[in-house]
Amino acid sequence: MANFNVHLSGGALVSGMAASALVYTGLFSPLQGAVLWGAGTLGGLLPDIDADASAPLNWIFSLVAVIAALFTVRLVAGQSLVMIWGAMLCVFLAIRFGVQTLFTRITRHRGAWHSCLAGIFSGLAAAWISYRLMEQGAEFSWAIGGVTLLGFLTHLTLDEMYSVNLSGVRIKKSFGTALKPFSIKAWWASLALAAASVWMWDKLPHPGDLVSEVARLFHDKANWQFVWLSCR
Repeated sequence: MANFNVHLSGGALVSGMAASALVYTGLFSPLQGAVLWGAGTLGGLLPDIDADASAPLNWIFSLVAVIAALFTVRLVAGQSLVMIWGAMLCVFLAIRFGVQTLFTRITRHRGAWHSCLAGIFSGLAAAWISYRLMEQGAEFSWAIGGVTLLGFLTHLTLDEMYSVNLSGVRIKKSFGTALKPFSIKAWWASLALAAASVWMWDKLPHPGDLVSEVARLFHDKANWQFVWLSCR
């Protein structure tokens, strides 16, 4: 499989291209583009959080714990400073060590989480959090979800590519375990991911002009002509 640096670079490259294209549409500012780039890069590391001793596991759960702790301030607003600090600390520790430990025990590397279905779940979760918790606009929230999914799929694709040994002209045993639609062995986990994805899809609003603007990018012949000339 590809290592951490390959996934980090691959996710950053693909999501950077996607973020710049979305900024090009005029829907988002350069600052929003930077956020989209970061979300896509993070999405490129997400599939490896089911590895019990991986760097992405600790990074991502630490980041989620910090964000959750910050949102706790809104829930305990009006309390004493000591109460607010205590609540933030409890939330951080609960997620960083409690939820993370539970996640590592119920998941297996390259199981249900290492699938396209998990990528869809992650993208919808990113969009849902952006829209419902961070109160961002529908277009920007869907864009965050889209680049998160793109980074996730980039990771799976890189792992699958590294399963083929071109120099020895052979396929490794890991081939087919990365870029799979869902996990049949962990069917219960796949079913839970599917159910959660359907629920979040139903709770999210229409993406507005995002779909039409992305479609316009793909139908613009000038963009493809530039790509063709660049590759020659």
